[in-house]
Amino acid sequence: MNDMSRIKHLAIDRYHGDRLANNGPVHWERAWENAKLLIPITKANPIVVQLFCYLHDCCAVNCIEEPDHGPAAAFFIKQNKKSFSFLSAQEFKLLVDACAEHTFHALSQDPTIGTCWDADRLDLGRLGIYPKAEFFSTQAAKDPQIIERAYQNSIAKVA
Repeated sequence: MNDMSRIKHLAIDRYHGDRLANNGPVHWERAWENAKLLIPITKANPIVVQLFCYLHDCCAVNCIEEPDHGPAAAFFIKQNKKSFSFLSAQEFKLLVDACAEHTFHALSQDPTIGTCWDADRLDLGRLGIYPKAEFFSTQAAKDPQIIERAYQNSIAKVA
């Protein structure tokens, strides 16, 4: 099993919510699909962004008003630091910071953190919200075609 598969399983094992819920693994996969649209444009670190997509909500229990799930995910990552030995110290810090602060509706000038948050926010259709460009950190995520594509994906029925 490669590092990414191992981390993905670690996140799924940690997640105690409904697997099909708004913050569950189905959302994580859509966030990663969104990220793959953004990374070539933003030049974000793809490893950090992919890890963020799988870990940012791993400590969420429900979908409503749970602002501590981001800091909880960051704490979980720190508790399991040995599992992330393939990351540089800078990559590890970016991952922890991106997870810790993603629930606070901020914007980031850092291309990797901004891409993480934008990939997550592009999936707001799952909550009945059409994403608005002013809430994105990167220019790539503000592209109306990317917003529409992500929105349509986020409202599609899960098979």
